[in-house]
Amino acid sequence: MLACELCDEYFDTHTHKPECLTCGHTYCFACISTLLERFGTKICLKCPDESDDECEEILCCRKSEPSGNMMVPEIKRQLDSATQTCNWLSTYNTRPELLPDGTSWTVTDHADGQQAIASLLHKRMPKHLMVISTHTRPIFELRNVIAGIAAQNVGNICLMPMASFWRELQSMMDEDIGTIITEFGDHLVDLYGTPDQILAHSNTGKCVPRSIGVRLASHKDVVRCTALAEPIDDICCLRGIPSSTGCYLKTIKKICRWHFLDLCNIDLDWMFEIVSCSMTSDNSCPNLVLPRDKLTHDGVKRLFETLSKWRSTYSSQVTIYCEPQSKLMLSPTSEKLKCAELSIFSILQWKSELTGKRSTCQRMF
Repeated sequence: MLACELCDEYFDTHTHKPECLTCGHTYCFACISTLLERFGTKICLKCPDESDDECEEILCCRKSEPSGNMMVPEIKRQLDSATQTCNWLSTYNTRPELLPDGTSWTVTDHADGQQAIASLLHKRMPKHLMVISTHTRPIFELRNVIAGIAAQNVGNICLMPMASFWRELQSMMDEDIGTIITEFGDHLVDLYGTPDQILAHSNTGKCVPRSIGVRLASHKDVVRCTALAEPIDDICCLRGIPSSTGCYLKTIKKICRWHFLDLCNIDLDWMFEIVSCSMTSDNSCPNLVLPRDKLTHDGVKRLFETLSKWRSTYSSQVTIYCEPQSKLMLSPTSEKLKCAELSIFSILQWKSELTGKRSTCQRMF
């Protein structure tokens, strides 16, 4: 790909749009604007000794913003789609093996994403497409993977961005997920993010997601969560939320899984209150997902004792999903309570349980 001679950034259709001068040198719009605004330079830096009135005039004209026509949504979408396709094609060192048409595809890393896009470019179409990024196997450049798939007009993509969903602190990943929801939300069948990110998508009037996963980091997030449309399958609780959170969310029916990150013994009372307050006749004791838990043997014993008491009221089995090295995995299981390894396979199982709601991939036109 071609790059600007001044900043070495690749040319694109936005701030790094290429601008060719009459002298033959090409710079990006951002560099030309910077030269004009900061240094008052009105001549080509590669031709400092030449007096070129036409070149100076072109540089002065470029001080204004790009034409409004550049931002027409359809034109922008087509340009971005073509650029994304070229980017993906240029990254192939060898031709990847194509995926079979009409089957379920699972993307768990960048190489899988390349393979899926190459297959789509060859007019192959999956029956179901899942993209899963976890804390142990985060997908490199997840936004570009989704963009490459969406560029082929594929809809009903099941995206499970658990690497971001399970982060204890806010990071760039959260902004990336917000960008993905904003740019490609109409291509996604499931939305996982903050309440504000999901509400922003809902306010656009685009397609309603099949299921929702909400990450709660503050009391404000809890209040905003009550404004979301059902169903909410997954709720991730960070330590900043109040123990009364369950009372706010008890009207939400059928919460499938509560996620608690880095759970310690001292967090158990907080977790118990949140989950117990949400339990109603319509919303029985849900499954627990405990990434990176730090429970001791005493904490594990107390957790099992409390859940066993809750289970005496309900007939269905409770599953605790945890890391392979967790002390929870060493605990005996029963008909009402079991532990399962938290893995890509278990996440696939969560979605396979939605058989009646599972959406088939389709081309969007």
